[in-house]
Parts: sequence; structure tokens; C-alpha cells
Amino acid sequence: MAAISGLSLADVLHQAPSILKWLQLYGSLHALLATNTCMRHLAQQYVTRITIPDQSHMLTFAQDRWPNLQSMRFKSVQDSNAVAELSQGGWQNSTLELTFAKLDHDAIVALRSDTWPWQMLNDLAVYCEKGLPVEVHMLSLRQWPLLESLTLCCGKLDDAQASVIFRADWPLLQNLRLGDNCLTNLEGVEHHRFPQLKSVCLENNPVSNTGLRRLVSAQWPKLTSLDLSHIASRPDSPTIAWHQLIEADWPMLSSMDFRGNRMEAFMLKNIVEAGFCSIRKLNLSYNWLDSVAVGHLVKGPWMQLHNLYLKNALYGSITDCLVLLSTGDWPQLEVLWLRGNEVDATALSALAKSKWPSLYYLNLTNNRLSRDDFRLMGADAACMKTRDMCRNVWPKLHVLDY
Repeated sequence: MAAISGLSLADVLHQAPSILKWLQLYGSLHALLATNTCMRHLAQQYVTRITIPDQSHMLTFAQDRWPNLQSMRFKSVQDSNAVAELSQGGWQNSTLELTFAKLDHDAIVALRSDTWPWQMLNDLAVYCEKGLPVEVHMLSLRQWPLLESLTLCCGKLDDAQASVIFRADWPLLQNLRLGDNCLTNLEGVEHHRFPQLKSVCLENNPVSNTGLRRLVSAQWPKLTSLDLSHIASRPDSPTIAWHQLIEADWPMLSSMDFRGNRMEAFMLKNIVEAGFCSIRKLNLSYNWLDSVAVGHLVKGPWMQLHNLYLKNALYGSITDCLVLLSTGDWPQLEVLWLRGNEVDATALSALAKSKWPSLYYLNLTNNRLSRDDFRLMGADAACMKTRDMCRNVWPKLHVLDY
């Protein structure tokens, strides 16, 4: 066992057991707790979050009692036997994240079994390297009355399976993440039973216009965040009819993510016309936005905009784009990302004409700029990443990455 400043690992933990609150069972720490009963009992009293790297480590501790455990993360779960044994353990936490190499039918049965220990489960995240089995919809039959967050990612979940998930009786569900699946028409989403839903992520699903129409008809009065990034990123993806968003009744929506959708000017115009006056965070990175598109952007009703992401999004005359961008009436804008847009000194000088009194972070990395270019804004080239720069342009700017 390695010594730390003359003390063994056991000595350190005895003197400061509170450092065990977030436990990651790797290397010497795992060996210590696996062989030292006294230290393991000490850990059980302090641990609130635990990360276990593989199922052999998991089974070592499954039978222990962890009264203060709130969050548990398992990596590289290989088979259903491990899940079955896990279900017999002394875990009573509210958050569970499972990363499976393969999730099979028996594992799903174990997860939804009445013997599964997490009756008060609050957050379930399942990631699977080789896809979810067709029986994944069986999870919807599980009674988790306090479930607030569900993540099923990288699982090739299809519309038929998702339609069963949408009918699950989880009245407190607030966060639904179904990214990296095969959802197209979103069957049944309009008939969901999640009245408290606040966040929906459909990233990297080939959502069709039929799917978008169903999504828009969903009644989510408390929805604040919607991620539709990369739903039309492939060359054969159909043109998304973004104008359908105008039919949505989401009065509290404050965050929208449209990354990587090959979005052009007329599409962005559709989104602007949809309204969403409460938007604070807007991500339009990895799209095809020319000066016409930026012209639509600055006309958006987004007086509350705080964060704007335009990474690798601008093309055509970058100077014209930034001339228009600088006219955006966003008094609360704090964060602006312009990474990878071939911004040069001329374009930068155009941006310097903006009036964003709250801006404190500006990212200009992967552009065509040098230190000397920032002198156009009165910046001190010797302190590009300190707190006192560009004060004559953006008085609250603290961080400038370039």
C-alpha cells in the first residue's frame, strides 16, 4: 500500500473519512476496502456516491449496507447474473447509472423485478454498447412512483418500444433522455403520461416530420429544455418542416438545441417565427447559417437570451455575418461561442460594435486571429485570459478564448 506523506492510505482515511463521500473503487482503495472490514464499515457511514468500474468489484460490496448512499454508477456490466445479484444487495439509493456491455432479456427482467431494491428510485440511466433488447419496454411496467429522470441511450430504441415507454405511469418524471436511438415517428408521444416533464432530449434520432408534428402536439406546460440536435444530420435526411414549432404550447421553454441539422436561412426563420420568448440558451452550432440566416436570428424575440452557441455554424461572408450579429438586442447575453468560423481581424472589428453589457465569456478558438488582432478592441495582448481586457467594448468580459 502506497504511503502518502508518511501515512498509509488507511491512516489517511481514518483521519479524514469525509473524503470517502464520493467513492470510486479503483486500485489500492478497492483492495483496502475489500480486505479491511473496519475500513469498509467506516466507508459505509460516509459514502454518498459510488462508482464501481466492473461487476467483479460490484459483487464484492453488493451485500453491504450503505445508509447514506444517494447515487451509484456501475460500468461494464457484462451479464444478467450480475444484475440479478445486484438486486439482492443492500443498496437503497435514489440514482442509478448502468453502463452495459450487453443488456439482455434476463437483465431487463431483473431490473423490473419486484425484488429489485430501488423502490424509491429517482434517477435511472442505462447506456448499452450493443443495443437494448426488444424487451426494454418492459421497464415501463415497473412502479417507480418517485422516478424523475430516465435515460436510455445508445440502445437502438425504436418507435414501437418508445411508444410503450411513453405510456408508463411515472407521474413525477421531469427529464427524459432518449438520445442516440432510432426514433422516427415518435408514436404515442402525444399521449404521454408525464405532466411534470421539464426536459426532453432526442439527440441523434432520425426524427421525421410526422414525428415532429406529434412532438409539437404534446402537452408539456412545464417544458424548459428541448434537444433536437442532429436529427437531420445525414445527407439523406428529409428537410425538416421547422415551421411546425409555431403550433407548440410550451410557455416555459428556455433552452433549445438545434446542433448539426444542416439548417439554412429559411429554416431558422421558421424557428424565429415560432416565438418562444423565454429562451435563455440557444445552440445553433454545426449548421449552414449565412448572413441572411443571421439577419433572421437577430430579429428573434429573445430579450432574455443568455447563452448563444454558433460553433462551426457560419459560412459565406463572415464579416457580413458578424456585422449583423453585432446588432442583436440581447442585453442579458453572457456567453457567446464563435469557435471555428474563420473569423479574421476585419470580422472581429465588426463584432466589436456590439452592445452586450452582460457578456463575460467569448470563445473565438479555431479562427484566423492573432494576439495583435485583439488590439482593434483595445485589448492588452499580454493578458488575453485575465479579468481586465476589452473593457471598452464589453465591460463585464472575464474570459476570452481564442
